[in-house]
Amino acid sequence: MEKNILINRLPAKTWNWLKMNETKISMETAEKACDVIEKVPNAEGVRLEKQAPMQEIETGMGKEEAELLPEGETARKINTLFIPENSIQKEPIVLEYEYVQEGRYFDQLQIQAEENSEVTVILLYRSKDGMKISVSNQTKVYAKENAKVHLYTIQLLSKNTECLCDFGGKCEKDAQIMNLQLQLGAGKLYTGASTELSGERSNYQMDIGYLAEGTERVDMNYVVRHIGKKTESQITATGILKDKAFKLFRGTLDFITGCSGAKGAESEDVLLLSEDVVNQTIPLILCGEEDVEGSHGATIGKLDEQILFYLGSRGFERKEAEQLVAKAKMDALCSMVPSQEMQEKIQSYLEERIHEGL
Repeated sequence: MEKNILINRLPAKTWNWLKMNETKISMETAEKACDVIEKVPNAEGVRLEKQAPMQEIETGMGKEEAELLPEGETARKINTLFIPENSIQKEPIVLEYEYVQEGRYFDQLQIQAEENSEVTVILLYRSKDGMKISVSNQTKVYAKENAKVHLYTIQLLSKNTECLCDFGGKCEKDAQIMNLQLQLGAGKLYTGASTELSGERSNYQMDIGYLAEGTERVDMNYVVRHIGKKTESQITATGILKDKAFKLFRGTLDFITGCSGAKGAESEDVLLLSEDVVNQTIPLILCGEEDVEGSHGATIGKLDEQILFYLGSRGFERKEAEQLVAKAKMDALCSMVPSQEMQEKIQSYLEERIHEGL
């Protein structure tokens, strides 16, 4: 059944004529979930089990995304990764979603990190070249007091894919979530993330890398709500756009009354490789507290002529120079992934994507 839903709503509306407050999409409801390849190191107390949804945690795309769940499964239990109190996991936990058949998928994961725990989780989403699928993946993270969660989402889906990548997080006192997303595939990509810093001195860091060419679309909505005192956040987005690609970035820092001493920053670095790309950005800072710091910065433009001249003097043609710089930007994010195996998979995908398309 086809559903018309609104996703990626801004917490506070801007002028309607900008058509950036939200995004309306039409998608068929999902048929199934993907089989997951689990690589969970042996560790006492760590377990992957089915639990009820974390209803108290909001996600960046909003509640209407749940309408895409398979019929009759809105109340289903969800894969939940449980990290016990005082548990420090040195080896990454890897979950691979390999889409080998065409269809419509909805995959959910929850991570619950108990007090004083630390965990690294890598999520890999990929599909065969040319395969037409729709994928909704939703991840929620609850970091309790002094817990640290390092989450790496690697999306290497085929160009024929329509992908919704959604995230919701909550941090208690002194907790930290580090969230890296490499969004390198999918012809239509919608991403959202909403994180609540409810505890004093809690911290959230998000890094995003994306590529879009042809008529591909990237639609993003990132929200951080500062509730606790002396909370800190940083959102950094790095993107490359070519041909007639479209990108819309929404970034919101919401300083709730009482979050004195909070600091938040968001920044963008977008490389435009064609005249016809559409690049839209709407930074939003909502302030209900006086003693806070919020900022937005952006570097958006073409490849610097000095860089082109330098590379040209060393034998690189313009297209080769663009490919080199584009790959370097994504390589910097790839190097942050704490797995040699995953880095090699990303590099292989990048080589093919950049040299065939960009």
